[in-house]
Amino acid sequence: MITDDDLRLLKASARVDYDDEDEYLRSLLETAEASIVQRTNRDISELTDEMGRLKFKQLQQAVCFLAKEWYENGGVSSPGNMNAPLYGVEYLVRPFIKLVDDDA
Repeated sequence: MITDDDLRLLKASARVDYDDEDEYLRSLLETAEASIVQRTNRDISELTDEMGRLKFKQLQQAVCFLAKEWYENGGVSSPGNMNAPLYGVEYLVRPFIKLVDDDA
């Protein structure tokens, strides 16, 4: 669940000081959050608190990094810059990736 605090953090990080794109930025945050949860191979209930917010600061920051990358670069990275923000996201998410299926 994306909050107003998440939106404020993204806007500060991307240096956006107007409200015209709030809906678009919120959409990027929601998509980034879904992507991060999917990358962990976990059910969202394992990663969120009772309010539906990601309960780990690392994952919250990864969502912001990813949404900012998409906002600033339109989701397209050139070979010269494609590793930096995505490496940061991977570094933050990696400890949460479930490698083994609990049902197996």
